Amino acid sequence: MDDDKLLPNELRSLIANGQVVAFVGAGFTKPLGLPSWGELVEQFYFFCDGILITRKEKELLEEYREQIKQKEFVTAFGGMRKQVAEADYRMFLTKALDFRRCEACVNHAVRDRMLTRRTRLLDSPWAGIVTTNLDDYLESKYFPWHVKRVGDPFLGHVLSLKERFYVKLHGGTDEVSSVMTSEDYAKTYLPGSQAPTVSYFLNTLMLSYPVVFIGCSLEPRILEIRQTLSQVFSKTLPKAWALMADDKISLAKEEQYWREHHIKIIRYGKTSAGDNHLAVDHFLELTSKCRQESTVDVNRFASALRDLDETHRGEILASLDAATRAQVNNQLSAFSSPVG
Repeated sequence: MDDDKLLPNELRSLIANGQVVAFVGAGFTKPLGLPSWGELVEQFYFFCDGILITRKEKELLEEYREQIKQKEFVTAFGGMRKQVAEADYRMFLTKALDFRRCEACVNHAVRDRMLTRRTRLLDSPWAGIVTTNLDDYLESKYFPWHVKRVGDPFLGHVLSLKERFYVKLHGGTDEVSSVMTSEDYAKTYLPGSQAPTVSYFLNTLMLSYPVVFIGCSLEPRILEIRQTLSQVFSKTLPKAWALMADDKISLAKEEQYWREHHIKIIRYGKTSAGDNHLAVDHFLELTSKCRQESTVDVNRFASALRDLDETHRGEILASLDAATRAQVNNQLSAFSSPVG
């Protein structure tokens, strides 16, 4: 795919100037084997089936099974969550979203690919990163920013700090405030609720920054917010972009996203049946090249590269400008030199 189509010049320029927020969904970590939202709900059904024993519980579980078949995931998950103890729910969630367990089950090439993908995402000059993911793959080991979560009382303050920010919109696996069910969504998204934290945050975010959705399915509540803002602020709402595979969106839907939500779709094809969206990796390679030399923390960057094999390390080094590449190579040499 042509680089200018995968990363349009307008978006490239905005990223280079540190004006764009990356909105990261479950598709980002999909190659590791972490479950999508639908897969997570399905796994929770089987977990509940193994611990619920009364006839009434089993009857309710079958109702939730039908909801899952109809892709009513939020409703089904909320119903099942009420049937199990909080400790059992937390145990399931922590295990299901344990990226280390998933990482151990994939081959070396996939692990290296994901390390490269993560490194490029975090080294791109975003204004900030927002994720709906509950796992902590992005912020593990090599992570430059302080994490803000949905329950943080200072969440609304991060947009005014003029510093790069990282927000876990749905919380984490260890948090009571994690957003997973219809009730959770109502408490955090809907304007009429007591504390619509996420709704207000997203409205302010999308009025302040262009956004690019990476590995996101564009859930209804995001689209509702974009549609309302597009109607009220039609001339001033910053544009958004979304990476989507050709087979996931029709031309009519693409036109609707632009007309109603002010979202431009960046289409990409698959090079083979099992390529797991390699275009996303290339997109992040291009965004990481937008990084200005002055923004590179050479020591941190070199430290991350040490974990990669020579092939992937070489690919990333080749994407740097000559001066930065020399600095990173010098730091890598310093890491490998014996002390004393």
